[in-house]
Amino acid sequence: MSTSARNIPPKWFGSDAGSFAEHTVKVRLPNIARQVLRDNNFEPEIVERLESLIHEIPDKPLQPLADPHAPDNDAWNQWIGSYRSLNWLEAPWMFVEVYFFRRILEASGYFTPGPRHNYDPYEFQKRTGLELSRSAVHQYCDQLQEWISHNNRVDHHETLANLLQMNLWGNQFDLSLWPAGVTVGPQRDSPLHSGNPQNSHILANQSFQLARYLIKYAGQDPEIDFILDNAGLELVHDLGLADYLLTYQMTGFVRFHLKSQPFYVSDAMSKDVLDALEWLAAERESATQALATRLYTHLQSGRLRLEDDPFWCMPISYWQNPGHFQGQIQNGAVGPVTLIILKGDLNYRRLLDDRRWPLITPVNEAFPDLQTPLAALRVLKSELAVGLPADLIIQADQEDPQWMISGRWGIIQLNA
Repeated sequence: MSTSARNIPPKWFGSDAGSFAEHTVKVRLPNIARQVLRDNNFEPEIVERLESLIHEIPDKPLQPLADPHAPDNDAWNQWIGSYRSLNWLEAPWMFVEVYFFRRILEASGYFTPGPRHNYDPYEFQKRTGLELSRSAVHQYCDQLQEWISHNNRVDHHETLANLLQMNLWGNQFDLSLWPAGVTVGPQRDSPLHSGNPQNSHILANQSFQLARYLIKYAGQDPEIDFILDNAGLELVHDLGLADYLLTYQMTGFVRFHLKSQPFYVSDAMSKDVLDALEWLAAERESATQALATRLYTHLQSGRLRLEDDPFWCMPISYWQNPGHFQGQIQNGAVGPVTLIILKGDLNYRRLLDDRRWPLITPVNEAFPDLQTPLAALRVLKSELAVGLPADLIIQADQEDPQWMISGRWGIIQLNA
C-alpha cells in the first residue's frame, strides 16, 4: 500500500457526536426501513421482522444473521463476530450501514424460498425515481444524440469533459438520502450543466485530464470498467457515457460491475440495467429510443458486458481485500483493463477505508494501490474526501456549511 509509511487516521463511527455518521445510524437507517414498509405490501411476518429491526437501532447489540438459505450467511456471521458485543453506534459506520441493508434482505425473505424470493424491496423506489426523471432523461438523450449525429465535427475533448461532468451530477439522485417523490435534497432537474455555474461546485475537477486520457486510447480497443452506483437517472448517464465511448471507438469493451443483490436503496443490479433499457426503448422520443437501440446492439455484440459479484455487497473496503478487488477488475473480459471509472459515495468511502483523512491528503496517498488507473466521480454525501485544494475547501465552507453532505458538491479525480 502507498500508505504504509503514513499514520493511518481512525475510521468513522456512529458514536462520533454531531457527525453525519451519527445522523445516519440514529435517523436515516430507521427511516429507510419505514420507507420500505410503506412501499411494499408485505406479509405480517415480514412487517414484524422489519419493525423489530427498527427497534434494535441504535442501542441494541448487533445480531447474527439467521438466513440459512443465503449463500453469504456464514460469511456475514464471521464479520459480525468481530462486533458482536457492540451496538449500532459502536461498530464502524460503513460496516453498520452495509449490515443494515443486509438485514433488510433477511427480514424481507430475499433468499428464502417463497413469495418474496429474489424480490427487490426497493423496486418501487427505483421505478418511481426513473419516472420522475423523465424530462431530464429526454433532455440528456437529446444532447447525446446531437453529439453522436455530428460524427467527425465533434470536439471529443470538450464533449467528453461535458459528459463526465453530467455523469457526476447524475450521482446526486440517491434514494437512500432523498426518496423518490420527496422534494428535499439537491435540485431534481436535468444535470445538463455545460457552462453552468454549478460546475464551480466540482471541488476537484479533472474532467479534462480524464477526457485526454480516454482519447489517447482511441482505436486501441481497450477495456474500461465501470463500478456502478445508483439505478435510475444516474444509470442512464452511465449508459450514455458508455455508448459514447463505444460508438466513437474510444474503447473496445465496457464492463459494468453491478450489485448481485438489492443493496442500499437505489444501487443498480443487472436487472435494473435491463429494466432501464426497456424503459428507454418504450419512450416516444426518438433520441431516447435511439440510445436504447445502440445499447442493445452493444450488448448483443458483447462490447457492453454486465457482470455482478457478491464482493460489491460485502462490508469490507478495497483496502481489506485488495487481491479480490483487483481480480474482479484486472481480469478483463478480453484483456487488460485500461481504466476503472468508480461511481458514487460509498464506493469512494471504500477507497478511503472510511477513514478520517485530512481533506488535503493527496489522492495517491489515501487510495489503495490498485495497479490500474482509476477515475472517481462522486457527489459528496458524507464527511470524508481527499485531494481537495485548501482554497476551495475554504470557499465551500463559506458558501455552504453543509457542503460535505448536502449533495451539491462533487469531485472528478483521476489517479493514473
